[in-house]
Amino acid sequence: LDDTLCLFFALELCLRILAIGPRFFLYFTSWCSIASLAATIQSLDPKTRASYFNPHGAWDEHHYWKMVYHEMIVPIRLLRLFCIDEYLNSLPILKNICSLTWTRLMRSGYAFGVIWLWHATLLHLLNKDDPTDGVSPVTASNPLLFGRTQGERFGNLQTAFQYSIVHLIGDFPVREYGWLSKIVLVVGTFMGLAVVAAFTG
Repeated sequence: LDDTLCLFFALELCLRILAIGPRFFLYFTSWCSIASLAATIQSLDPKTRASYFNPHGAWDEHHYWKMVYHEMIVPIRLLRLFCIDEYLNSLPILKNICSLTWTRLMRSGYAFGVIWLWHATLLHLLNKDDPTDGVSPVTASNPLLFGRTQGERFGNLQTAFQYSIVHLIGDFPVREYGWLSKIVLVVGTFMGLAVVAAFTG
């Protein structure tokens, strides 16, 4: 499916460049389309595909930028969502919303950032040395998890932020965590849902 979609997007990109000409490169959505297509092509290689979609293992400080690159492939692929604006013209609407409510967005965004930092930091401190997998047996059977331990998930703030944001919206099992972590997760879920709701409107 990825191969077919990649060919379709490449053909669409070529046709749009031919139709619009040099002006094509003046638009934000055009560069999103180019970056998304490049990331999609990069992720087609079967030898490295798994590492792009499921980066795993302990954080290796000697290959920091390589790991960052691997973890950015999927978000860059998702830039194609901005290209929907070419058909629905949604960005001007979002611009008007932001210009009218920017002070409220700033306040709620700041609150969300503080809670996210607090939540991720506490989970990092409480789980960085935990050798258990931290998930239920059913969840652990999912091959996408690769048997990561809690110490690998929360071994540093970079990875802790990724799992923290999932917990803040009430997702992911909590019953296999330690008692202190469970308290942080329950409190964080209530605070996270309230702040996310305020930020999104």
